[in-house]
Amino acid sequence: IRRVGLLTAASVLVLLPAIVAVLAWHGQRDAMGIQSSSVSVADIVTRTPAAPSADREPLVAEIDRRYREVLLHQQLGKEAQSWNYHSFTYALMPLYKDSHRLSYVGLCVAVAVLWLVAVTVAVPHALRRRGLLLGLGLAVVVSGYAGMLWFTYRGGGEYALQLSSVLRYLHTLALPLFLLVFVLLTPGFARSRVGQPAASPAAAALFASALALYAFNEPPYLRPLFVSPDYLQLRTQTDEVTTQIRALAGDGKVWVFLPNDTPNEFMGRFLQFQLSPVPTRIERSPDFWSASNEEIASALGGYVVLWFPVGGFLISGAEPLLGTDAPAGIYRRGLEGRFEPLTAAEE
Repeated sequence: IRRVGLLTAASVLVLLPAIVAVLAWHGQRDAMGIQSSSVSVADIVTRTPAAPSADREPLVAEIDRRYREVLLHQQLGKEAQSWNYHSFTYALMPLYKDSHRLSYVGLCVAVAVLWLVAVTVAVPHALRRRGLLLGLGLAVVVSGYAGMLWFTYRGGGEYALQLSSVLRYLHTLALPLFLLVFVLLTPGFARSRVGQPAASPAAAALFASALALYAFNEPPYLRPLFVSPDYLQLRTQTDEVTTQIRALAGDGKVWVFLPNDTPNEFMGRFLQFQLSPVPTRIERSPDFWSASNEEIASALGGYVVLWFPVGGFLISGAEPLLGTDAPAGIYRRGLEGRFEPLTAAEE
């Protein structure tokens, strides 16, 4: 009974931080007025891989296909590319396809082989069964984690097609999984009674193999240690205008027209970050203005500030609402509902 009590108490202490984090997350979502979230822990737990509705079936099928492709073929390590982007999206996948790449499934298979070899040659015979059971438990964790990610993206909308940040999420398990192999090798490097190293050749060979696997998959990338990142300059360049827009918006919402966003949508997400916590929508489609005047006015009805960070676009559908067919800069909603450009003095 005492052992069960201690085990229960230890389990509660381990789970308590996670429970507090979940409650804090839901509290923050409620405070912001968000009814549901595609990254909510409760949504992940309650979501099942049941057949989607007919209208969502093509979308879910494409998400499933892309997720399988990422698990099987997406290169995990390429920090020289990761440094240039805020997060991975599916559009960036061609940049991560080296001929010698190691995918998430490939890493799991490599770790499983190393694990079995380590249990066979480096773990004492009396502990081999325990090592195999531990490996089986890790396999369940690995597959379960991949399944949770799958449910999460599957339950999202059009944005889920991008599989945003999936590399970041996979790395949170892939790296610890790999490092656990070294734990199995520690008995092979124990010291003898006379204080001399007693590393077995097999353990040393496995240790070298694991290091080679790590260097192969994630070679050290030292450039960030001595080169200032370019995005810091971009923040400096946009701080003044985004601060002004946040002040104009107040408790309202901001609409940004950015049809020339980068293929991975980095600039739009960067501007959303700069404008936070103001709710901001990035409109990337140039066809937005081809709708009727009533549809355009209805779509922009909930916004108090419009921003055209890049000028030079001829927009015929913008004149009835903005008074010009070549909008540029910042527009705020006037008293009669029409948007008015800021004057030079206000800017």
